[in-house]
Amino acid sequence: MAVEELAAVTRSSLRLRLLRAMAEGTATDQTLHRELDAPRTTVRDNRRTLQRLGYVHDRGGQPHTLTPRGVALAAGIERLESELDVACRLEEFLDDVPFADLDLPLAALEDAEYVRPRPDAPAAPSNRASALLEAAESIEGVFPVLPKRVFADGSSGDIVLSETTANALDEARLADPSGPDVWRVDDTPPLGAALVDDDTLLFSTGPCGTLQSLVVSHDIDGWTQTFVDRWRERAERVEREKTA
Repeated sequence: MAVEELAAVTRSSLRLRLLRAMAEGTATDQTLHRELDAPRTTVRDNRRTLQRLGYVHDRGGQPHTLTPRGVALAAGIERLESELDVACRLEEFLDDVPFADLDLPLAALEDAEYVRPRPDAPAAPSNRASALLEAAESIEGVFPVLPKRVFADGSSGDIVLSETTANALDEARLADPSGPDVWRVDDTPPLGAALVDDDTLLFSTGPCGTLQSLVVSHDIDGWTQTFVDRWRERAERVEREKTA
């Protein structure tokens, strides 16, 4: 029944706009008519449909207010619109990773910076990631591939590298006592993710083991930390060289 009612609402863009308008404040037929620029009779008929479906209180007067289910639906529609906007903007990146299995908080990426290769700058994602990593004091990350440089001397934290990526690095560099702790994992992570000071980096990889696209955000620290922790639990720590 809920699916049928939802379909009755979503098949009309005006009903969606009515829900949003009523969720934002006091609403009468007159104010809704002006705000939505729709005929009064059309506004009234669609408002009555929402009342019949239980999304708007039917108390025989005005102003019109949403029922609890109406409030929930309006909030859900707003969240869905935000996630769809993000999915459209980041579509190439999301196509390159197993998005359905990652439970990425799309709405939190609304203000994220998205860096893709350009004809005049094919290495733009790798260059941007390298700049952030070289300046970082703290790094917690999972790296299926590496940009030009993954960490700076003196930085702290933990980095998890795929077996292939770790094998491509100099052993002395892996065990360098001045950098973050390094962990090696047999599997290849489905995407790169790192907490770099105040930024969070997400990146996909290309068919030749290159950094394909980069997302820089400030709003998914919790998700990224959980992702890094899960991969670190599966990894083996690379022993550092002992210093005199």
